[in-house]
Amino acid sequence: MLLSEIRNHHSFTDKGRRFTVKVEPGDNILLIAGCHWNSPASRLEHPGIAGKRREVYNFKHYSRTRGKWWTSKPGMSLLFLVPKTAMTLVEEATYSYVKVLIGGRRYTLDVSGGTDGDGWTDWVHNEVHISVGHPVSDLRNLAEQAIPRDRLPEDLNLPAERPADMATWERLVQERDIWATLKQGDRIVASNGRVYFFLERHGRKQQLLASDRPDRNGPTSLWRISRSNVDWARTAEVLKQGCP
Repeated sequence: MLLSEIRNHHSFTDKGRRFTVKVEPGDNILLIAGCHWNSPASRLEHPGIAGKRREVYNFKHYSRTRGKWWTSKPGMSLLFLVPKTAMTLVEEATYSYVKVLIGGRRYTLDVSGGTDGDGWTDWVHNEVHISVGHPVSDLRNLAEQAIPRDRLPEDLNLPAERPADMATWERLVQERDIWATLKQGDRIVASNGRVYFFLERHGRKQQLLASDRPDRNGPTSLWRISRSNVDWARTAEVLKQGCP
């Protein structure tokens, strides 16, 4: 069933449970696709891309030993205004992740939902995120199905970048770029202002091993420093200057 054919809601059964999908009135849905910063997907250009915006993505992780923790990464979101006539509902268990077919490809809409008696109900609004990290081919397919940028409705207000996130975004970009190029003996500046010498990455690249000497020749003190405890802006200045 096309989303354009759903009048208020549509119910179906999967694995013995009732699921209901409610669709906000309107002809189109603004899909927001997340791309990792400076990836080929983030650099995609197409007339069907309504706009782009810088964004900070927060990812939740689980581990038997560490429990639950979060990481943040810089990204670039691509915006596509896709007609509901181009979106087919996939009647599978949703649980806040509604599956659709667009241009023959499968996408998952990240929506809000909850239990409804003995079933589950999801609400599909006219601005929806899909997952981060789709391949370029998926994004190009979306662009081909979307309304071209020069034919967007005049009353469409594209979501703007959040000013409060931009300082974090800039810091994450600096961290990403510096982390990839750190060499033994490079100076790093901790959040407390102290300068250390980088020795090696440690523990799934979430920490770094640093010392009070540029190498391990002779007596030295070692510290494991979390990436979140590095002042990446000052570290960038120090590395550029070549001196603390």
